[in-house]
Amino acid sequence: MFKFIKFFSLFIFMGLVIDGCGFEQKMEKPEEQVNFYKEGLSIFEAKEDGTIKGGYRKKDKIIFFDTHRGNKTAFQDEVTPPYEIDVMFRNAKGEKFSVLVGGHDFQNPAWKETWLYNEVTPEERATEFQLANEAGEALKNKNFHMGLEWEKKALVNLALSVKKEDIQVSSDIVKKSNLIASSGYSYQHVLEIWKKSCCINGLTGAEHSATWNKSYYVTPYKKTLLQQIITSNHGASANQSTMSLGCRRYFPNRTRSLPQIATCGTTPGNWVNHSGCFYGCCNSNYGILSGNHVCNDDSRLQKDVMIAGGMNFCVSYCSDSIPAKTAPGCY
Repeated sequence: MFKFIKFFSLFIFMGLVIDGCGFEQKMEKPEEQVNFYKEGLSIFEAKEDGTIKGGYRKKDKIIFFDTHRGNKTAFQDEVTPPYEIDVMFRNAKGEKFSVLVGGHDFQNPAWKETWLYNEVTPEERATEFQLANEAGEALKNKNFHMGLEWEKKALVNLALSVKKEDIQVSSDIVKKSNLIASSGYSYQHVLEIWKKSCCINGLTGAEHSATWNKSYYVTPYKKTLLQQIITSNHGASANQSTMSLGCRRYFPNRTRSLPQIATCGTTPGNWVNHSGCFYGCCNSNYGILSGNHVCNDDSRLQKDVMIAGGMNFCVSYCSDSIPAKTAPGCY
């Protein structure tokens, strides 16, 4: 009897994965302990409040993913969720390598922490993105509680958003894509502003916009995607099917892997509103009334922070007297 109790206690302590809706894995063991997780897709937690937590293991490699539901979405259509959804893929070290931001900030304050500069090899990161892709394919066939359909779609769309050619590219394509490699290596950032027509009361010809921000590791021989941050800016995310590419801009020879984008949770130094200035994120209220901001202000600031490369500066357009009704350009 004593042996049975001892064995049962060990089983509970290990927190083995129970693959199914509504069950949570007790994570007493560090996530680096890959052997404590089963092969393939595991769902640790799925709650009707919009929380999905899980992982995907292949041999000695594993990645983890989370979703979090936030505020109501300002403008919804057939592919835009009725609320802002954050999604994060991270590796066993806790490094976030693929992120979707539903608003202009992480809804879960804990996600602002440990926003690390990635210290992995290109080969390791390519493997992690490939695992995310496989997780996305597996999630397509996974059934969740009623009410988690939008979180599932956001997970799958983010997981499948990376193309194979983005993970590893030959030097010829690197040159053609205007990402010129140095004699050694460097980080290359890419800003994309995506947009679509939308309806704002009293404004004709209005647009919604969001950004797709990428960081590549570039050598003379290959280009490997290290991180991506996709924003939604209170509406459709940049990777949704109703959005079209407005512009793209390259930033070669950067010294950091993290894209310098203007979400309140990812901006270096935790810049905040101070004396009427907005350092790094538009944390004024969202809306078209004077003193508020709209999605195009978020996109503009995300662009400006990317251009500045992390330099501290002050802007005033996050509290518009007249709302910015069209998407900004990349320059």
